Amino acid sequence: MISSHRLKPLKFYSDLHDAKSRREHGMFLVEGYRFVEQIILNRPDALDEILLREDVVDELKSWIRDGYPVRVLDRRQYAEISPNKTSQPVAAVAKIPEDLETEILPHSKKSKILLLEDVQDPGNVGTLLRSAAAFGFGAAILSDKCADPFGPRAVAACAGAVFSLKLRRSKNWITLIDKCKSSGLSLFLADIEGRDIRTLSQDSGFILALGNEGSGFSDELRERATETITIPFNSTGVESLNVAAAGAICMWTLSQGKSHELSGHQQPRKG
Repeated sequence: MISSHRLKPLKFYSDLHDAKSRREHGMFLVEGYRFVEQIILNRPDALDEILLREDVVDELKSWIRDGYPVRVLDRRQYAEISPNKTSQPVAAVAKIPEDLETEILPHSKKSKILLLEDVQDPGNVGTLLRSAAAFGFGAAILSDKCADPFGPRAVAACAGAVFSLKLRRSKNWITLIDKCKSSGLSLFLADIEGRDIRTLSQDSGFILALGNEGSGFSDELRERATETITIPFNSTGVESLNVAAAGAICMWTLSQGKSHELSGHQQPRKG
């Protein structure tokens, strides 16, 4: 059972699990009711095709009636193209933003931008993008060595944030940072050592940077930092915070727009 639009070979969909193929086609695969609905509601222009497993067609006939390009697959076909072992019976092919690799990022002096330098784990990348969208960030810049935000694990973790953030992932990401800083944005590096983030009063725009899970930040980025900030925590229990957890805390704290008064007994031991 198929719709009347031109069919792609099944290999096309499974090829989208690979980063090189995603770049070549300019498309990626998303899976799940919620993600497909977010594309329909927020970025219908990015939708290339909806894929339905045959047993859910009656449940989702409205998508077919509304004229979206829909292809129905049997169970064997759907299992062949799905990136997940425990898959939902709904997926979509979406277009990667054409401006992903550009060095132009529209922003203002009030913009909040997330910067990820060489974050390797796709789950961390997706979770950080999800947090950025939740805390009102408008954009995210990723170094070219970051995990691909359009890979299956990142897309699953980001819960649709790739459709609500302006994303940039470029070899010339440092140039983009310089442009943002020259327009008045501060650059804050979240690290194990630095100024207590709770004492930082921030009412204007900024870039919040998170570094590689193992090696942290490059010297090139450190020399551009307005300030290095840290989250105080009890270091007797753990050595450090996961980058996704630390990023979420930093994004929430900076989004409050003012510093917090601290007394001596309120300050946890800093790691």
